[in-house]
Amino acid sequence: MSNIYVVDEEFTFDEVADLVRFMRDEWQVLSVTDLVYNHTANDSEWLLSHPDSAYNLLNSPHLRPAYLIDRLLYYTSQSVASGELKSHSIPPQITSHDHVNVSVLYIIQYCIGLRVSVIFIKAAVSFM
Repeated sequence: MSNIYVVDEEFTFDEVADLVRFMRDEWQVLSVTDLVYNHTANDSEWLLSHPDSAYNLLNSPHLRPAYLIDRLLYYTSQSVASGELKSHSIPPQITSHDHVNVSVLYIIQYCIGLRVSVIFIKAAVSFM
């Protein structure tokens, strides 16, 4: 990646994989997620006066799978932190790649059980 601050520069999957490996090896970062639903704050004056302009599940039904995944990840994180998933070999503190791998497999199995088609499964497995 020549410059991470350049807007609209395209990166290859290999470059992203290199960045993820660097973050894992050099910074011990296990996961980074950046999910932008809308570039306007939900309490901005403009959206408050034009609520129909905001993305939501009614006017943007194509976002439903992303919303489901977001909720799944949120509640799974809560369950991990409270120790509820110890029986699935997921400790309250995720401190190793093995913990991440077990967590990803748990989420994949949960999604399959819900019959949610998830595009990130292939990518998640490729980093394991």
